[in-house]
Parts: sequence; C-alpha cells; structure tokens
Amino acid sequence: MSVRTMHPLAPRRCAAVGRTGLLPFRCLRCALLLAVTLVAGLCIANSSACAADKSPYTPGKCGTAELKFVDGLPMVTAIGTPDEIGQQLGTLLKAPLTSLLGKKEEIAHGFGFRSAPDLLVKTSRLLTPSFPESQRREMQSLVQAAGVDFDTLAFANVVYEVSHFPACSSLAVEPQRSATGQPIFGRNLDFPTFGFLDKYSLIEVIRPQGKHAFVSISFPGVVGVFSGMNDAGLCLAQLEVNYSADHAPRVNLSGTPVAMCFRRLLEECSTIDEAEKLLRGQNRMMMCNLALCDRTQSAVLEITPKTVARRDDDHGLCPCTNHFRTPELAVDTQCRRYDQLQHGQELDKLGVSDVARLLNSANQEQFTIQTMIFEPASFLAHVSFGPAPSSAQPLKTIDLAALLHPEN
Repeated sequence: MSVRTMHPLAPRRCAAVGRTGLLPFRCLRCALLLAVTLVAGLCIANSSACAADKSPYTPGKCGTAELKFVDGLPMVTAIGTPDEIGQQLGTLLKAPLTSLLGKKEEIAHGFGFRSAPDLLVKTSRLLTPSFPESQRREMQSLVQAAGVDFDTLAFANVVYEVSHFPACSSLAVEPQRSATGQPIFGRNLDFPTFGFLDKYSLIEVIRPQGKHAFVSISFPGVVGVFSGMNDAGLCLAQLEVNYSADHAPRVNLSGTPVAMCFRRLLEECSTIDEAEKLLRGQNRMMMCNLALCDRTQSAVLEITPKTVARRDDDHGLCPCTNHFRTPELAVDTQCRRYDQLQHGQELDKLGVSDVARLLNSANQEQFTIQTMIFEPASFLAHVSFGPAPSSAQPLKTIDLAALLHPEN
C-alpha cells in the first residue's frame, strides 16, 4: 500500500506553529482522514453529481425526531435514550451514509492508497472500550438503523484525534465587554473540504434522557462534539494543538476521544467550573485547546493526555487558536490569527457583528468551512456553512430556545 508523502491539498503556512498547515501524513493518519471523509463527506454515488446547489439531506421524521431545513441550513433533532437517539439518527441519515460507503475505494484512491485500508479501519474496534458507554450504545443503534459498518463509523469518530491540521479560531466576550450585556461566543471551524466536506455540515439538536439537551455543529456520524452549546448556556469549541512543553504524547490511544469527552461536558455540566472538574477526571486521547463560555465567564482549558491548564479571560475577552499559552504548556505563542482576534481589545464593547468581523479577519480561506456565534443567555445561534470561507458569508440566526427547552 503506497501513500503520497504530502497531503494532496496544497500546503500553506500556519503561523500558529510555524509550519505548513497541511503536513505530511503517515499511513495511519492518512487512513484516519480517509475514514472521516467516508462518514462525514457523504458524497453521492455519481462522481459528477456533487452539485453546489444540491443538499445531501432530505427532510423526514422518525417518531419524535426530525430532519428539516431552517433558513436553508439542515437541522436534525433526536430525543431519548442512547438507543433511541442512535435509531433516529441512523434512520434519518441512512441514505447519505449508505451512498458514501459505496464510494470507499474511489475516495481511498484520491488519498494515494492502492486499495482502501480495511485492516486499519477494523482496528478501530480496539479503541471502542474507551468510548463512553452511552455513546457506544448510540453508535451501535445508529449502525443498525442505517445499515452501515460499525468499524468505519468508530474509525471516523477517532480520526480527528490523530489528524495533523492546526487550525480553527474562537473568541469569547464576557458580559462586561458585550454590547448586549450578555456573553457572546464565536468560532471558526477550519478543516480541508476534500472538495465536498463543506457541503455536509449539519446542526444537531440532541435531547438525551436525564441529561442536558445540547446543540452540536458537526457532520453526520460524529457522535462526539467539536462545537456546541447546551440548555444551561455552556458553550465549547475544540481547537487542535500539536506541541506542548509537558512532553506528553500527542495521542494517547488508551484514552477517550476528546470530542466524546466534550459531549459529556455538555450533557452533564452547567458551568465552566463544573466542566473543568469533570474533564480533569477523564482519560483523554489527544492534546488540544478547549474554549469555553458560560453565562458569566469564559476560559480556555489547555489539554494534553497528562495535563489540564486553565487560561482565563483577558479584560473580558478570551481568544483562542492552536497553541498553548500557559507557562506550563506553551511552546510557541506566535499566531497571526490570534493577533487578529486580539484587535477586539481596541473596542470598548463588542456585539455579534464585531465578533463576526474578527472571526472573518482570522479565516483560513478555503479551510474555514463553519462559522458560528452563540449567545448563551438567549440561546441564539448565528451560523454560516459557506461557501468557504464561511466567515465571509452572511450568518443565519436560529432561535434554539424552544428546541433546547421544549417544556417552556
């Protein structure tokens, strides 16, 4: 099995680490990126049919769950036990997931593999004991309802842990610096599109039985959370980091995927302090930044498999990109995007439009595929899925209050 020495997308500089934004991939990393493409890409069967104006989603209902479009953005809701949520998501997303798996070999060839890495995909099953039990049950139910392969889906849920793409930006504004008097939390998700991934962004509203309801801005098949907000107003965003001063391994294969850890924070916590306490007790798979905002404060938890260090706001603002800044973990703090976000300090008060402008100033061009701004006090989300850079496109406002609090 041969693999190109460089990712097929053109390299570009990333000031966060002083290296190229797209780095050479080892066989395992390339295989893992392939897996997320297989599950999240959802390209339809005809290779010429990924038209920009055609969504891969079809509205539908499954009991109390529903897939619909809100101001042109796809949104799926799922409610109940892990088994019920998985069954609902698997039913509503069955067609695109099945179609995707039919293109496995073609996508593998696009990554330079002579054949699809079936053996590496199957090894993902060895990691599933580290998945939270409820999320593992949800995946098993989803697989059964959608008729897709469990190993491939499990592999897709660990792919980001071992990819090597330092990007993404976030900015939190605390109430005393907010033009609305309420917190504001913005985030760009930057990641290669593979020519189509940007077309498959999805808003998921999950109401798990006995836990906090939450919204996740994600892709189909991803059980964990990279970007989200819960019904208590706790917001979070994950940002990859590749180097730390504590000499921890970048990936801890005995740990839980951090996206799954972060989903637990949204399901079980109401504040940053609660989230920090829960996260410190988890065995984490990778190093990263976790930007957090609740109704009163903001912070960044700088995370490695060995360490959790907290960085609080700076005069009511808390920017974050892809490096550690605390004394115990910092290696290199130079980052153009961080400097752009810091221009927010020049304003006495910041509104949603100011956060949007600052996020756009920090965009990564074709890699910025999701932009979102949460207002956790009012449960509003302002979202753009592109075309890239998504931060340059109009944000669409979605009122999530009734979805997160259906009893009100």
